[in-house]
Amino acid sequence: MTTTGYVDAYSFEADFGLYLADQDGQLDGAAPVPQEVEIPQARGAILVGPDRVGVREFLLDGVLDGASRAAVRTNLRKLQALLLDGNSHTVRLADWDTVQIAARCVRFDVDPDPPKQISIPVNVRLHFRASNPFWQDTSTQDYGFDATPTGMPQGTAPAEPLLLSPGSLTTPVLTGYDYLSTVLWTCTLATLGVNDRYRINTAPGVMSIEKSTDSGSTWAAADNAITAGRFPMVLPANGTAYQSGLWPLLKASVGTWTARYARQWR
Repeated sequence: MTTTGYVDAYSFEADFGLYLADQDGQLDGAAPVPQEVEIPQARGAILVGPDRVGVREFLLDGVLDGASRAAVRTNLRKLQALLLDGNSHTVRLADWDTVQIAARCVRFDVDPDPPKQISIPVNVRLHFRASNPFWQDTSTQDYGFDATPTGMPQGTAPAEPLLLSPGSLTTPVLTGYDYLSTVLWTCTLATLGVNDRYRINTAPGVMSIEKSTDSGSTWAAADNAITAGRFPMVLPANGTAYQSGLWPLLKASVGTWTARYARQWR
């Protein structure tokens, strides 16, 4: 049984003649969860465990076929050139084509069947490693929030929102809640002028605050923008809440902000 898969804008089948074996297990198996570790003296909580794991490794098996040995070899070289360039590529499978994962191909195995220099077809096994272990929606969504705490829809793993502000804000305070409306953190920021904007990236390993003074055309680091509280956290995932469609909440004391993110899936 085969399935269709995609890497970046290419179809494994249509562009390379690679027919993938059914990959249900790659989509349905969750990333392993080690013990939780909190790194002290770091801005914000960086967690490894229930909220984060180091890497995800997965395999894609398939058969590379074509009209001739030359055609198979040509497609094989094209696929190797794409996947073995040392860069991360987005992988998507037709079984669940609304999610993708960014990963590097770290090993490319070829097994001609029957064994010879090159045969038709060729068995291929692709080894991938993803630094972010979670599958993500293929498109990001914008969720507005203001002085009324607003639910932020989640997948089965915590989301890492990019928080975007409007201008003309006097001492804005951001507040994050769990699904029971319990306050998890607050973050007080310096006042913004009419053309000023904040852009806050909550992703672990990035965790940055930038400020624009030209309505978002250019950005510069603004590490001193927080005047009280702590750096905003990623949105927490909770299995009990997920069953009932209850989500963590965000609130802004002034203005209507935007939380931009793709839901993540274990």
